[in-house]
Amino acid sequence: MRVFINGNRLFDHMMVGSYLRCWNYYFFKYVIGLSDSEFPEALVMGIMFHSALAIWYSTHSIAKAEEEFMSECAKYKYFENAPNASKQGHYRSIDNALEKLRMYCDIFNNDYFKPINSEVEHFVPLEALKRYGIFAGKNNCGDTYIVKGTPIWYVGHIDCVGKVSDKLTFLEHKTTGLYEGSSLLESYTFSLQVKGYTLCIMDLYGLKEPCSGYVDIIFLRAKSRENATLRYPLIFDMNQINKFKNDLSFVIGEILWKEKTLKEWSIPDPSKCTAFGKICEFQKECDLLPNMKLCHESLLRRGFVPTLAARLDKIEKEPDNGKLNGKLYYTVEEGVHI
Repeated sequence: MRVFINGNRLFDHMMVGSYLRCWNYYFFKYVIGLSDSEFPEALVMGIMFHSALAIWYSTHSIAKAEEEFMSECAKYKYFENAPNASKQGHYRSIDNALEKLRMYCDIFNNDYFKPINSEVEHFVPLEALKRYGIFAGKNNCGDTYIVKGTPIWYVGHIDCVGKVSDKLTFLEHKTTGLYEGSSLLESYTFSLQVKGYTLCIMDLYGLKEPCSGYVDIIFLRAKSRENATLRYPLIFDMNQINKFKNDLSFVIGEILWKEKTLKEWSIPDPSKCTAFGKICEFQKECDLLPNMKLCHESLLRRGFVPTLAARLDKIEKEPDNGKLNGKLYYTVEEGVHI
């Protein structure tokens, strides 16, 4: 399922990262709009933790942060749906998560980072570019063409914006069961995300130079206060951000082109995706391509269900009596059916 805002096409780093990982993966997740029906324990834990930290950075009250965490826990029925919610000592248990939340708040209680806003969502307009002379509307970039059609927006969901020594910066939180030796900080998807956030903040605040940023990684498996969290600094120069924006426009152009020409030849050969060190959840169906009938039957047997390929808690339906001024509404277009 494709997501729009007021009729304009919406992309975020997860969608672009999925496409760069594998076109087949993007096809299953964002064109058809499929998700495993099993409860996404890790995702929900991250959402609960992020909501709690947003409250803490706006109030600096650990009690209110804990209250928000438990409120989100009830909202998503974490105790009922997550197999590890009540397991003593498990890193995704509620008790362990609350302990790590208190550790984080205690470590950064007298921090030099001064928050301005939390849970910031910003949309940046982009052109979708394509090479190879497929589209009309040639511009002055030689073999580069502007994809005509739906206006494009890139969205960033930034966890917290603040100041360090009066200079604008941002925080991104990551909850993980891994330790410092993980490849998270070196992953391309992560680099895509933080560059995208930098682009969004520059546009939001009218900055001419990239702002700095920090990534706070909360290690849920940590056994001690010293290993509970890691703050990692980030800074990009203008050349890196311009290159990122240009590359992003080309990737989105390729995505739109493939979506417009969805035929059997546009789906790559069956592949076993081992990105992120695990077999792709769509591997079995990928092996059945391009036979979509068999693929569909396999998906149904495994319990895959249609879903919005976006953050469900952020979706707002457009009101029946028209749009409100200054308000962005999501609309959803059904994708290819199998």
